[in-house]
Amino acid sequence: MPTFRKRKAKLIILHLLFTSLFLVNCSRSEERKDPSVLDQPRGNEAVDLPMGTDQPNSDVLQTAISTSADAIFNGINLRRVQEGFTPWVMDPVLVDLAYERAVDMAVRDYLDHVAPGESQVHIETRLRERGYSGQVTELIFGTDLMLEEVASQTLEAWFDDEDHQAVLLSPDLRFAGVGIMGDGERWIVTLICAQTSP
Repeated sequence: MPTFRKRKAKLIILHLLFTSLFLVNCSRSEERKDPSVLDQPRGNEAVDLPMGTDQPNSDVLQTAISTSADAIFNGINLRRVQEGFTPWVMDPVLVDLAYERAVDMAVRDYLDHVAPGESQVHIETRLRERGYSGQVTELIFGTDLMLEEVASQTLEAWFDDEDHQAVLLSPDLRFAGVGIMGDGERWIVTLICAQTSP
């Protein structure tokens, strides 16, 4: 049980660091004159994590997590285009919700569409409250691999499963967001998709 408490404390600290980084980046982006300049790399850029450190640099870790999430999103869109479907639009609200779900699952140590103590899929209600309509769905994936391997493993697992692939290649879904959280030993990936955006 002490290992679980240490892991939970580590996740909470990481979450607080990411939240504070997000708020700082939001305030910086409001001050930014040139909207084409981004704080975080996009796409499939490789990011190496520092070796031999117990507490990785939070900027490097956040960049690596963002890069992995982008790689998943871009990998899905690449496959959608190859199959003749329209690429998804990255929706910032869905990205935030996906990240929140990944954090919740990582901190509370579960992997399910229904959170412990709840009786229904909460994400559908949250999306409806924010004005999303039509088909909405959530895909989740958990792995014990290194962060550098999370994107390729997630894509492989989802595309190898008929039900997940049907979601990923649905012509009806148009908006999506990917969130990732973990403690360095286990990573949770959440994809939230919607047919329409408010």
